Amino acid sequence: MHLANSLADLRSSALEAITQPRVELGALSRLIAPDLSSVWVTHSATVSLAHLNSLLARQRQELGDHFHDSLRGMAGIATQHLGLANWARSYETTTRKLLTQVSELPLRTWHDAVIDLPTDAARSRRAISSGNSVLGLMGGDLLTSDPNLQPEEATVVRVEEDVLQPWERARLEAGDDLKEVLARFAPKAPLFIEEAWKALATKGPLAAEMTAYSITEFIDRTLRAAAPDSDIETWLPQSGVPRQQWYSQPANRLTRPVRIRYIAVRHSADPRMCLALVDNLLIIAQRLNGRLQALKHASEGDLAAVRTLLIAAESFLSHLFLASSPQD
Repeated sequence: MHLANSLADLRSSALEAITQPRVELGALSRLIAPDLSSVWVTHSATVSLAHLNSLLARQRQELGDHFHDSLRGMAGIATQHLGLANWARSYETTTRKLLTQVSELPLRTWHDAVIDLPTDAARSRRAISSGNSVLGLMGGDLLTSDPNLQPEEATVVRVEEDVLQPWERARLEAGDDLKEVLARFAPKAPLFIEEAWKALATKGPLAAEMTAYSITEFIDRTLRAAAPDSDIETWLPQSGVPRQQWYSQPANRLTRPVRIRYIAVRHSADPRMCLALVDNLLIIAQRLNGRLQALKHASEGDLAAVRTLLIAAESFLSHLFLASSPQD
């Protein structure tokens, strides 16, 4: 009974989405899962598509073309998530899952946020950034889910076409804004991003390993620059963050989650979304570091995986900093 009800809900949500004005929904009908092995993504993504289409129909005149374009962007990302997840499911075997919990939590978090999203253009822009970051994490997860095996060529091609190529076109439009914001408090951050992309493009022998190794430090340095210890320690007593979460032990340093929460509050971002993105990005980085250290030369799959990490990192920083001005 539970299975039948769940599948009925899936089909009902899909039909609701299709009856609304179209936003790249042509592939939706073939993406309904025949069992519950991937319902966690299929159902939530389908519901978010239906919600976005409903908003488009109801609020285009009220909110103007800019917000309409943002909704189209979110609907497109939801469709990409759904298509990639179902492609991965079709290639899974009883012994090998291509998408793991590294993708599941960010996907759940993003789709839940979209379903509950207020009709606000700034939040919509932020949702597009976090949705792109989730897409990067999905690509990285597909390419690294088995740390002992190289990804198959079909997986590399799919990630290249569905994740990397669209982003590398889109980042040319959004990249300058992000670099300008980061340069205000972390002047070397934009330089790292550009040099990392250039190194990966040349496919130098150490490009993938050096970028994968340094991306964690890059993120932490950027967060420290945006959230100095003295500012956080002034904020913490009234923040509501439990005291036991303030400092790491035994180093007695402010934790990364505390730093992210502080920045998210100042920039009106969603702390839960930010933490889901960063935590799982770093897991993929650890997978890659272990693999690359054991190899003399990075494979095409490894190079692609590092590029997905850069996508996830850039989009995370855009989500955190670009959508609104910091609060005083």
